[in-house]
Amino acid sequence: MLTSCANIRIGLLLGCVLLTRIATAGAQPVAPVPPEYVVQMQSPGQLAPMEFSPDGRRLAYMVRLRRQVTKADADFVRNGVPWFAVACDILVTDTVDSGTTNVTGGSGDNWSPSWSPDGRLLAFLSNRDGSGKAKLWIWDARAGGIRKASEFQVRRAGAERIEWSRDGRRVYIAVTGDPGRSESKIEGGELVGMVSEEDNEQANGPSVLVYEAGREESRKGEMDRSDTTDLDRTLGRVVSVDVRSGDSEVVVPYGRIGAFHLSQDGDSLAYSSPRRQQMAGAQQVLYDLTVVRVSAEKATRVVSEVSLRHADAFSLSPNGLLLAYRSEGASPPGRNIFVAGAAGGELRGLCATGQEPDGETSVAFDSFGKMRNPSSSIPLWDKSGETLYWISEGDLWRGSLLHSTCQKVASIPDHLMEEVLSSSEGLIFAQTGGKSVVVVTRNASSGSDGFYKIDVTTGESARLLERGECYTSRCFTLLEGHVAAVSEFGKRIAYIAQDAERWPEIWTADAEFHFPARLTHLNQALDDYRMGKSELIDWLDEDGVQLHGSLILPSGYRKGVRYPLVVAVYGGLPLSDSLNQFGGYFASEGYLNAQLLATRGMAVLFPDAPQHVGTPMRDLAKTVLPGVNKVIEIGIADPDRLGVMGHSYGGYSTLSLIVQTGRFKAAVETNGIANLVSFYGEMARDGTAFGNLSEKGQPRMGGSPWEFRDRYIENSPLFYLDAVHTPLLIIHGAKDTAVAPFLADELFVGLRRLGKVVTYAKYEGEGHQANGYRNQLDIANRMIAWFEKYLKGDQARPVP
Repeated sequence: MLTSCANIRIGLLLGCVLLTRIATAGAQPVAPVPPEYVVQMQSPGQLAPMEFSPDGRRLAYMVRLRRQVTKADADFVRNGVPWFAVACDILVTDTVDSGTTNVTGGSGDNWSPSWSPDGRLLAFLSNRDGSGKAKLWIWDARAGGIRKASEFQVRRAGAERIEWSRDGRRVYIAVTGDPGRSESKIEGGELVGMVSEEDNEQANGPSVLVYEAGREESRKGEMDRSDTTDLDRTLGRVVSVDVRSGDSEVVVPYGRIGAFHLSQDGDSLAYSSPRRQQMAGAQQVLYDLTVVRVSAEKATRVVSEVSLRHADAFSLSPNGLLLAYRSEGASPPGRNIFVAGAAGGELRGLCATGQEPDGETSVAFDSFGKMRNPSSSIPLWDKSGETLYWISEGDLWRGSLLHSTCQKVASIPDHLMEEVLSSSEGLIFAQTGGKSVVVVTRNASSGSDGFYKIDVTTGESARLLERGECYTSRCFTLLEGHVAAVSEFGKRIAYIAQDAERWPEIWTADAEFHFPARLTHLNQALDDYRMGKSELIDWLDEDGVQLHGSLILPSGYRKGVRYPLVVAVYGGLPLSDSLNQFGGYFASEGYLNAQLLATRGMAVLFPDAPQHVGTPMRDLAKTVLPGVNKVIEIGIADPDRLGVMGHSYGGYSTLSLIVQTGRFKAAVETNGIANLVSFYGEMARDGTAFGNLSEKGQPRMGGSPWEFRDRYIENSPLFYLDAVHTPLLIIHGAKDTAVAPFLADELFVGLRRLGKVVTYAKYEGEGHQANGYRNQLDIANRMIAWFEKYLKGDQARPVP
């Protein structure tokens, strides 16, 4: 009876929430959302985990509350501040009374909050001291003060972790070389000093950079290659810092460090070291995994040159004696879960869970199948350290070290499991005495994410929450393994929720998700606007393969009226997975948020676009254009008012379409590629050649231009610009280090020479993404104006 009453109360509560949403939606006017509201949208940190205080009452997280200033990609490398932390503050919210403290108070760039074991201190990274360098800071939750804990500059990389010792006296962070010592890197087996452009300009000698290749002397253990990525960006050390005195000890000496984790007992630290790229022209990196026994000051390289999905895709057992990881493209096929002793010893392949692509056929960006059939890359331990859990092909698996057994634990009908919740780094979140776990799922029919409880003894599943939202890294909220924050005793869960109409917000719930409640209330100005709804559509491509697309309807959509349609493309990825992402796939570049178009009377389609080696350009036409036809057939799109847009490889995809068809009346491409031959030859200042990935990576050429000359030409839109009849807006950052600006120059020069309608906007100081607020706003306004000029016409047209 008590359970029934509780269910009634829950039903009434959810009903009230639903009615409130309906009433609010009805009161919202159909009006264009101002670009500045979207561009400066406040959002929870995209790539840094939230964290509960040990008592489970307070939640620490990062939010971008201020306008960004322009910072090129190189600045992030030099200063140690990742792009996602710019203009962010650290906030702490009391989950009981909802009181919120802005810990950093709008000063500096701040990220990676981490509570001490007693919950009194909060460590975080920031450049708030005015030096422009990222350092370790401490906030005292009781006294309320902030102080700098160390003068070490944080190592120049991405989402750096802060690990606390068990006694709360020391923290572990990755830092650059010795203070005052110039950075250096390994190049061709020799130590070469690194200097800045400013240093070169002020030097008395010649300002020259010398690059060498094809040395006659052998380089043992190295293959002849041209790297697409500078792995030396990960150079640094791991140190432990005494939070009281600031004294430090070196735990991992200077070298490449991808990511590190501390064991539950605090005495083992495991880290990955990027060694080399798997093969020439590929983006897959091979890593060494090493374990340091802190008390014994002993380091053991556990495994060499293993293929990991990302740098932190490994976990330590609670006692720190075992290391587990999942190998991408493991041999023999399928034995891809590995366990090794932290002090060395035999490497065991724990379980065969299905065929994995081998090194010759794997493509880093060809994740179409993986996203359709997700596999978690981090095996999670139970408290005993005797059992591992992971997800493979959308199912939950378990491996027992004691019995050397492996079995599928559970499947959920019409659902794919995506991630298993963890209570702490590498440890699974278990309930009911270890008999159940919580997983994040995707509904294969509706595309909606959900939280489900799995009984690991019976395999039975129970839905906890599923209501047309996105919670996972598919919507670019958090890194894998950090979908939700779980309090120490598992009583509360925090997660980020969003859908096509609602921007990301942090929600909290009890362990059973009985009473989910919105914790943050960001961007209240957006509440006044009715956004476009999304729906999932499907079609058959030219080969008869069923594909899907996420279609965002114009706000205030009326059935029986045809609207302009903008197709947002990115070859090789299933963009329909962005169905419940606010603003669609390109929303991480706020100036390309699809709601800027939907609230102005345009529909936006995000189509699936699988590609094959050697035919990416043709594949785009074969997959995307039938999707456009479907939106026309169902009476939504006006066939005479079609547009297309895309960023980066999506820019290449956009250009590939407009050289093959004249159906599009307007196109916008940002930081894209028109010439794969020129892209192959671009070189960054550090000597890396990102365009070499055309061989085995994203553009899918299958080899070098000398092996497949015709293939490179046939798949380069530049050689077909005479066929363009679509007005094109080109947008590019003048300091783009991924797609060099000269590639946009040659595109514009070619179109101008041919007398085509084209506008080229190059943004000084910007990299592959625009970061400056004024530039972001300018891009948004240019995009809107371009599509309104060529697509909108006077009014929506009735379906004939």
